[in-house]
Amino acid sequence: MKRSIVLACMVAVGVITVSANADVYTFQPDPANLDNLEHSKYYAWKIDFSLPSGETIDSASLFFDDIYNWNDDDNVLYVSLLDGNWLWDGLSTFSDDQGGGDNTFDFGGAVSLVKYENLPGGYDNRQDITYIFDSSEIGTLNTYVLYDDNFGIGFDPDCHFNNDGVTLTIATVPVPGAVLLGSIGVSFSGWLLRKRRML
Repeated sequence: MKRSIVLACMVAVGVITVSANADVYTFQPDPANLDNLEHSKYYAWKIDFSLPSGETIDSASLFFDDIYNWNDDDNVLYVSLLDGNWLWDGLSTFSDDQGGGDNTFDFGGAVSLVKYENLPGGYDNRQDITYIFDSSEIGTLNTYVLYDDNFGIGFDPDCHFNNDGVTLTIATVPVPGAVLLGSIGVSFSGWLLRKRRML
């Protein structure tokens, strides 16, 4: 009974130790404020990213710093996840003649992330906004990165959005198999140490 409790504790410590070994990556487009997201344009930001061996993307978030609509008109900002293989390197800008709707769906593999409607207008109403990817979006992101070492983020503003920069943050963790192997390794080391003491 005592031995099984000790073993369970060692396994738990192993899981915590390996899980804590997460890496965080941040990305910004150039220019960071996406040219203040002009109404007459839409944008595709391609990001090259290779997953470290034995790791998977666990979380991702997109941060808008001090964003606000340029006036009090109705407005919409579409944000989507894109398959990077359809995109040029870095930030690409396209003209949509102020057409409505999400034009980033012209690219293959587009997945809608969020649609912001009627963000407040004027500098005094600027705000920070963070969009957190859900589990399904994380799964799609992992697929794009795993197979192609790249992905994209699309932005289609139906108005003009001043901002101080956009930042994407990705956190990776060891894949479940690596966590299990790490736990087994820690447990086995503990068993060997106990065996040595008994001899």
